[in-house]
Amino acid sequence: MKDKFVLLSQRWDYDITSPIDFAAGWESQLRESVRKQNQLHRPAGSDFFLFPKSCYTDIPAFIIGRAGWDNWMIYKARKQNWPVIDCTPSVMIVHQNHDYSHLPGGKSHYEHPDTNENIRLAGGQANIRYTILDATHRLVDGKLARPKMSSLRFMRGVELLLRAIFFFLPEKSIENIARPKRWKKRFKKLFK
Repeated sequence: MKDKFVLLSQRWDYDITSPIDFAAGWESQLRESVRKQNQLHRPAGSDFFLFPKSCYTDIPAFIIGRAGWDNWMIYKARKQNWPVIDCTPSVMIVHQNHDYSHLPGGKSHYEHPDTNENIRLAGGQANIRYTILDATHRLVDGKLARPKMSSLRFMRGVELLLRAIFFFLPEKSIENIARPKRWKKRFKKLFK
């Protein structure tokens, strides 16, 4: 393995409805409860990154807790050709679900000016489009392997190819061309 890499995971979103009893065996009880709720977060949200001290020596002054900073971490690793290792099959990262009442108007952080600032600090939308689907490796049972092809990974590859082809267009135009979510909307309109 190289001396520069980043290890990350999808998180499990979890509704905590009562205090957790931290008595002996609490970890296995929590794991079981999280699996029962079965809320593995979509590939775009990563809550932890493990990397050597020599990596990320120039992180912009992101506002953590707002959108984009985590995606930039993946972008930066890929740009530097560091291995990006998805350890989702090997670890369980639990994220307590919460509302946004702490933000003005109680609106999601996606609608907050701090998110726009993170996008600016990242160098634009294109640099925060990276997700765990862009991992170069997976950690499964203590062994590194290349990720298996899936429909999501295939679509992600098509998206990156289209972004590379149409790099000269304004970002909004690239979004309309390259994002698979936009394709679905267009196909629905075509076949109505």
